[in-house]
Amino acid sequence: MSKTILIADDEEANLKSIQTVLRISGYKVVIAKDGNEAIRKTEEHKPDLLILDMLMPNLTGNEVCSNLRQRQDELSKTPVIILTALDPMLSEPKAVEAGAQKLLSKPV
Repeated sequence: MSKTILIADDEEANLKSIQTVLRISGYKVVIAKDGNEAIRKTEEHKPDLLILDMLMPNLTGNEVCSNLRQRQDELSKTPVIILTALDPMLSEPKAVEAGAQKLLSKPV
């Protein structure tokens, strides 16, 4: 059974490029276009990994990650990668504080 990865980004081009690479690599991909949708789809699909854009409508990637870390179920341990176009030196401490395992700079 293939692993499931949830990608949340409000930029369609980013979603499509990451989705294509992951599907070619054999992963099942779930898409969300904002932070609220990311949380809903995480609960529904229980992905093995989340890739979250730092700046999204409704909830940021950091807020989604922090929300997951506060849960009392298996989703609280789901690995999270945050993507950002911002300065990684300024963004990384915030992503780590939110509970992300890794921060990657765009373009990926």
